[in-house]
Amino acid sequence: SRMESEINDLEKKEVRAAIQERIDRMVAGYPGDGASTVAGYLAGVLEEAIANLDLFRRTPLSGSSPAAGQPAVPPAEAPSVSPDGSMTFRSGLRQLLDRFKVNVVLDGRHHEECPVVIETHPTYRRLFGYFEKQLDQSGHWTTDYTRIRPGSLLAADGGYLVITAEDLFSQRDVWIELKRTLVSRSLAILEEGGGVYMPTITMKPEPIPINVKVILIGQRWTYEMLLENEPDFTKMFKVFVDFDEEMDLNSKTLRQYAAFIGKLCTDEKLAELDTPAVAAVAEFGARVAGRQGKLTTRFADIADLLREADYWRKHEGRSRKVMARHIRAALKEAEHRRNLTEEKLREMLKLGEIFIDVKGDRIGQVNALVMQDTGTHQFALPARITATVSPGTAGIINIEREALMSGSFHTKGVLIIGGFLRERFGGSSPVTLTASIAFEQSFGGVDGDSASSTEVYALLSALAGLPLRQGIAVTGSVDQKGYIQPVGGINDKIEGFYKTCLLKGLTGDQGVIVPQSNLRDLMLDEDVVEAVRRRKFHIYPVQTVEEGIEILTGVSAGKPDGAGSYPEDSVFGLAAARLGRFNDTVRAFFKGSSL
Repeated sequence: SRMESEINDLEKKEVRAAIQERIDRMVAGYPGDGASTVAGYLAGVLEEAIANLDLFRRTPLSGSSPAAGQPAVPPAEAPSVSPDGSMTFRSGLRQLLDRFKVNVVLDGRHHEECPVVIETHPTYRRLFGYFEKQLDQSGHWTTDYTRIRPGSLLAADGGYLVITAEDLFSQRDVWIELKRTLVSRSLAILEEGGGVYMPTITMKPEPIPINVKVILIGQRWTYEMLLENEPDFTKMFKVFVDFDEEMDLNSKTLRQYAAFIGKLCTDEKLAELDTPAVAAVAEFGARVAGRQGKLTTRFADIADLLREADYWRKHEGRSRKVMARHIRAALKEAEHRRNLTEEKLREMLKLGEIFIDVKGDRIGQVNALVMQDTGTHQFALPARITATVSPGTAGIINIEREALMSGSFHTKGVLIIGGFLRERFGGSSPVTLTASIAFEQSFGGVDGDSASSTEVYALLSALAGLPLRQGIAVTGSVDQKGYIQPVGGINDKIEGFYKTCLLKGLTGDQGVIVPQSNLRDLMLDEDVVEAVRRRKFHIYPVQTVEEGIEILTGVSAGKPDGAGSYPEDSVFGLAAARLGRFNDTVRAFFKGSSL
């Protein structure tokens, strides 16, 4: 009837006015283009609500409209069962209200600062988002827009997303979709694989505009591989930053170290460190960096040290602050957990199963300082290097190489020794000899050139017939001119021989020969420093082979005269005379063979 129509129109007008007022207030809170987008969506909601106005009544109309102004009843207030058929009526209202629900995929109101998201597991779902699914009554997987879940790319919108490169490129589909997202600057939340594996999913949300910077963190070899094999990589990632594992040690960086220590202790509720403890942590940082004047930037190792030091403080129960002794206890216990292999080898040294002399003199035998690496623990042990010589033309025989146990760097070091002999003794006649050099009791292979100076000393000893002090161990590589070059692991090497001398008996005249250029790298254990201070152990820095051979033999190395001849009683003079006899023997042999 006309009255019913007018009442109906009046209801819609009143409802439209009431809801529109609320819509206007909501839209006012969205700046820029967002306001028009929200206004358009809410306008559609308003029209849909008015078109289904009858669903908001307490009970459905049966042939006539309710009285004007009848209040709308929230779903929870309606009875669950009604004899007049309101159950079906309520179901329709619930379906309509479900369509009006808003799925807050990401609430950006809490982004008070630029977001930085670190994605440790960059799978497709975790990066781009996904559809949460559930089984319906018929046993089929279903989803809807209220089950759209965000990924880390959306969480980082307006900021930065940090990803580990090795994890990202282990899944090619993820890299392809990431390229598309960054180029288009829009995020499409789709079923993984584009719906190939779930063909029943047809939902395709509208792409979301995003502005995000992606930072890849990885190893150098990964970067080089991507440069070579992924043509789009340099287009996507134009800025390359090479992070160093160490930084300069100065007053500024020490303050930064102290600030990091303080922040970690505050964040993790660890006890405060006193000043000597902070200094002990800095010493550890310099030790890990491997040289004086540097500090490590491996802050995860520093954090682990602080946590364990706080544990030992609590275990001791005597101090409210972490002291330097707690730092040292943490370092000692951490080493003890990893050094089982070292302890077993040192036990073999003590029992005499590994032959090492740290007293007396031997011809053609010298102790080298060799690094061992178990993967979790690095340490050094002395290794006997022996050399034998005889007349011949084979040159220097690297026994490790003949046994296929010599790495390329070690092989190069042995070849350089031949160049050194020609430099010192080949001025007037060819260097003709057969010599063999071996690492005794070495069964796992040898690499690196840090023992090449040690091998030179063993060879010179064998040629000159002069014994070498076994209480002096040697490290350092040599060039063809006889200069001693720096090596790595110098602190571990010195400490390794000191422990061996303690094990077999400290005599007071033992020590190590090291490259002088390694002095800036010394960050030795307190026990070694104290032994050196008390002259119970010695460190001899050298620059040339001549300096080293004089320490080992106690005999002058010898300087050549104008004709290139060395003094007869010098190391080089004795070695040159022996080489001369070798040459005479070889010439006589070949002359006799030709008759």
